[in-house]
Amino acid sequence: MPSSYTSHYQSPSPPHCYQPNVCNCGRNKENDLLSCQVCLSGIDLVTCASSRGLTESVLCALKPVVCKQCNTCFADNLSLSSHLKFCNATEVRSVAIKPTLMTVPSLKEALRSRGLSTAGTKEILVKRLEGALAGEG
Repeated sequence: MPSSYTSHYQSPSPPHCYQPNVCNCGRNKENDLLSCQVCLSGIDLVTCASSRGLTESVLCALKPVVCKQCNTCFADNLSLSSHLKFCNATEVRSVAIKPTLMTVPSLKEALRSRGLSTAGTKEILVKRLEGALAGEG
């Protein structure tokens, strides 16, 4: 880092900052009237810190990935995929599954979707699915 560089936060400006096309922080800027891009984005951060809240632009920068089902924002795709598993599980659970009223083919399909064995009589399949449903929630 150059010795003439100063922090953005209330520090004295180095001597070259009073030249045209140089921001108060020591970085080059494209327009004489504006600050450099770093200082402009720093203004948003300082505003957020002083108001103890996030502006929409900062929130979008920190959490750019959005869930299409509920519009919740996430920092990365891994967090989104974890959330989607929860969203989808909640949707499945919201429909009451009653294994005793299900047919054998639908019992087997429900067990298969959970990665469980589909062997046995209807009684065994019902108990297996009831156990899986109890473990889910």
